[in-house]
Amino acid sequence: MSLVSSRNRPSLGNIKNVGSVHRWYTSVMGFPPGLVRNLILELKVDNSGWLLDPFCGTGTTLVEAKSLGIPSVGVDSNPFFVYTSWAKTYWKLDPERILDLAKCVMEKRKQTCFKNLPMEDSWLSVVKRGWLRESVAYEANKLLEKIKETTKGDYSTFLTMALVWSVKEWASNVKFGPEAYKVVRRGRISVSHFFLKKILQIASDLNQVQGSSVSGQTRVLNGDSREIASLLKGFPGSIKWVITSPPYPTEHDYTRITRIELELLGLVRTSADLRKIKQMMIRSNSKNVYYSDNDYDLIRGCTKIRQIVDNLSEKARRKQYGFAKQYPRVIGEYFGGLYRHLRSLGELMPRGARCAYVLGEQCSYLGCFIPTASIVAHMSRHHDLPFEVTGMTNWRTRRATRGTRRKIKEQILFLRRE
Repeated sequence: MSLVSSRNRPSLGNIKNVGSVHRWYTSVMGFPPGLVRNLILELKVDNSGWLLDPFCGTGTTLVEAKSLGIPSVGVDSNPFFVYTSWAKTYWKLDPERILDLAKCVMEKRKQTCFKNLPMEDSWLSVVKRGWLRESVAYEANKLLEKIKETTKGDYSTFLTMALVWSVKEWASNVKFGPEAYKVVRRGRISVSHFFLKKILQIASDLNQVQGSSVSGQTRVLNGDSREIASLLKGFPGSIKWVITSPPYPTEHDYTRITRIELELLGLVRTSADLRKIKQMMIRSNSKNVYYSDNDYDLIRGCTKIRQIVDNLSEKARRKQYGFAKQYPRVIGEYFGGLYRHLRSLGELMPRGARCAYVLGEQCSYLGCFIPTASIVAHMSRHHDLPFEVTGMTNWRTRRATRGTRRKIKEQILFLRRE
């Protein structure tokens, strides 16, 4: 299946310059807005129902839907992504008031001395790792306090998110590509300067998007998408479309890329806090597989999955490091989790509803090739899922970064609710 041509595009409203909203916060794991917009056109999404992204991340699908006047709902297990998606799709705030409040925060900041930093303020693990300077963490923490003193409600949340986004983008010592790597930032880093820079950017962008009458409703929920039907029980609308990209089965800890943000916001203080987030995620790496997990039992009879699990088990026996022993279980739990998600989704969507899943082939587990989209298509055809496979297309090709230099594809799997 090829993506829709311009001649066959359905008529939709359109907010120009919405791309500027995407830049408020981006993730190396996200997918591009242009792909989402093409999929919206391909699936003929309109405002007669709701578009769901059950793994919404930084809100790319939701922003694109909103700009086209399409109602959308996003779900993510990571609470930071939930706040981010909400902020990027909440365009009701007055840009001038945002600027005024930010300036008020800056005035209060000038009254705070940042010299002789007390060691007790270095509680962030990201400081201990060297991902943030102690002075940056301290100043950010004090600015967060000033925001709380200055305003409440939506404006407070919005300013808080802008601060955290600016710290990650311009003041941290780490970047992801997708692995974490250190960067050197020389000289003094002014968190206040970067905070105001981000606020000016956001206020300018809001002025642009608020000039249009087109704007779809948006809702964002924190939860486990493997139980999407329970999470959206009683939802006041029909979920007619899904556009999403679940985690890929690769040895990347998806919470790692937001560790700075989670800790600055106080969403993670202990390993138990982090575990709660990971336990709501599809098991895609060895750092979020737990003893009590049993999603593989749902799909253990799938020959294609069992062959990969058995192959990995044989290879892992020859390895000395502990994480390798988990790899076969990761794959079983990963596809079991996707099966559980799709089974639950089937309870939620009406007949004829259409889905597009962006899925990536992988070779990161001991060089074992995992054709993700093909396996999900096989599950849909042969394992009692209420979806018909209507097509699969290649989106892009890249080289595997671990285990082999094999070319692997990222593909789009199209499904229709039977």
